[in-house]
This record gives sequence, C-alpha cells and structure tokens, in this order.
Amino acid sequence: MTEEFEILELNEVVTILEEDDNYLVVLSHNTFRAAEFAARASKPFSEGIIRTKSRYPSDLPDKWFYTGIDCERLKPGTKNWQKGKVRIRVSLEFCPDEPEIEEEFLSNQLEVDPPESPLDDLRRMMNENTK
Repeated sequence: MTEEFEILELNEVVTILEEDDNYLVVLSHNTFRAAEFAARASKPFSEGIIRTKSRYPSDLPDKWFYTGIDCERLKPGTKNWQKGKVRIRVSLEFCPDEPEIEEEFLSNQLEVDPPESPLDDLRRMMNENTK
C-alpha cells in the first residue's frame, strides 16, 4: 500500500486517536480543526521572532506567514535563480487507511439497464425484415 498524504483543508476536523496525552504536542485537546492546529503551531515561531528580533520591523511575522518575503530560489537542475517570495505555511496532512472509492466507479457498478421501450420490439422486427 502506498501512503499518499494530502493536505487537509483548514475547515476539516481531526480527532487524535492516541490515548497517550504526550501525542498532543500543539493543542491540549484531541479534536480540532486544521486551522486551529496551524495557528497554534505557527504561534511560537512568530512570537519568537518578535521576542528575539524586536529591533526588526513589526510586520516581520505577517510577511513570513502571509504576504511573503522577497527572495530568489535555485532549483536543482536549473541554471538560473528565480525571483519571488517565500513564506511559511503550517499544514496538517492526512493519509487514509483505505483509499476512497471513486463515485464514478460506484455509479458505473450500480447502473441498471434502462427499461425497454415499447418501440424496441418494432425496431427489432424492422431490422429483421431489412436483412
């Protein structure tokens, strides 16, 4: 089985099933929205910037987490730097134990043959006569 994690939407709810409270590293409760986790997980970082870098601009945490900071990146296999912005995103990812069954697959499997039309008999007879 290939584990394919997907990023949870911010409004999705997660319940941690581990009984050991030590697994609740960011929040003190085991059921939460992904947005709540992301906000709480990013808070120590942004507060750390403010506390240790008080001489820097007050919008520094906002830039790191929302608007981005001007930068350049160099991707492996490329020759040139690419200008852009970088920001920090905290996200939760989810990997289902069992893959979700595609709705289309289900609808194809459950499709029932349409009822015969009263004209089908006539069409068959006409086809037989033209042969």
